[in-house]
Formats: sequence, C-alpha cells, structure tokens
Amino acid sequence: MMNNLLSIETSGQMASISLMIDNKEVGFYQDTSRNKLLASWVDRMLNENAFSIKELDAIAVNIGPGGFTGIRSGLSLAKGLAMSCSLPIVPIPLFDAI
Repeated sequence: MMNNLLSIETSGQMASISLMIDNKEVGFYQDTSRNKLLASWVDRMLNENAFSIKELDAIAVNIGPGGFTGIRSGLSLAKGLAMSCSLPIVPIPLFDAI
C-alpha cells in the first residue's frame, strides 16, 4: 500500500506537484512557470514537511496525453528521483486522473 506519494503533473499549461504523507495531502504547488521550478518545488515541499525523499513509497507522474516537452520534463524528474532512491514510478494517464 502506498501511503507516502509524490505526484508530478506537467502535461498542460500549469505544472503541479503534490505530496501525500499517510494518505493525506500535505503540500501542493501549481504554477504557469511550468517546468523551470519543479525540482526546487519538490525540495521545498519535502523540507517544509520535514520529510525525506527516501521515505516515499512511490512517485506518480502523468504520462499524457499532453505537451511533449512538458511530459518529458515531468518524466525526467520522476525518473531521476526514483532512480536515486530505488523508488517505483506509477504512470498515470491524464484521462484516468480526470
């Protein structure tokens, strides 16, 4: 069961991330500045909640449909974070999320 989850959405004009700890959303960032700030958002959100990326159970990421560059940026961040801590990635199609 996944209780601690980082979610990344970058397919549209807004980029967003959210953090769930013990199945409760504890942080959410959304902005039109898109992919420039994603890694810093993750770092800030984890620090604000005194939470380590190693404590996550998985990273969820939107896999489309949507803008190619945005999706690629979100997937790259998810893959880098997941590989650094041996976390699974949960691919979420946009229509399933809606």
